[in-house]
Amino acid sequence: MEDKQLIITDDKGNEQLCEIIFTIEIEEKSYVVFSVNDSDEVSAAEYIPSQTHQGEGTFKDIEDDAIWEQLEDALEAYQQELDEDDSTN
Repeated sequence: MEDKQLIITDDKGNEQLCEIIFTIEIEEKSYVVFSVNDSDEVSAAEYIPSQTHQGEGTFKDIEDDAIWEQLEDALEAYQQELDEDDSTN
């Protein structure tokens, strides 16, 4: 992963450049919340770092509803923080 961007490759080999919104640790696992460039689509995935290549890893779909709820709460809090920062500037 680059600092604020990642590339997602789908099952058909198509690559999409995504912008990382934030990362978060939940229950000792790493998750990344990201937006697909050129769209308003926001998604998240579990990030599993590579054991052999620093800065690289794979993503796993999130199937646990409780994790999704925590990520949605974190995204809402993040957006509120951004809104507060904008209103003070």
